Amino acid sequence: MQNTNCPEVEKCLELIHLVLDNEAPAEQENYLTEHLEMCMQCLENFNIEKEIRTALKTRLENKKVPLDLINTIKVKIAEID
Repeated sequence: MQNTNCPEVEKCLELIHLVLDNEAPAEQENYLTEHLEMCMQCLENFNIEKEIRTALKTRLENKKVPLDLINTIKVKIAEID
């Protein structure tokens, strides 16, 4: 592992988000996996993003939204269109 200043950091951040969201095609996922083996900066970014997602999932609760709120939002959206 060597690279600490990745010239492709922006591209890699986009790929990291796609991979963590399970939206990346296999080709992009493979590219990122290979890149992370060589790039410390992107590996650190990947681990940070993964930890943030894990923390959010464990600390946030799913709460039911009141039906009247849903209907009010739908009406407001319809008014915009």
